[in-house]
Amino acid sequence: MNKADKPIFFIDRALGKKYVADALRSVGANVEVHADHFSPDALDIEWLPEVSCRG
Repeated sequence: MNKADKPIFFIDRALGKKYVADALRSVGANVEVHADHFSPDALDIEWLPEVSCRG
């Protein structure tokens, strides 16, 4: 399975930016971090639908 075929794990701000994301990446997971896409104070009603639309 290549990287494009793997699911993307979206790490929200409650899980931080580094440790969980790094652990998942270390086993080959595709990971996106909230802080890389949204402001830290973005409301759930703003970012959850956007993440959902992106698959």
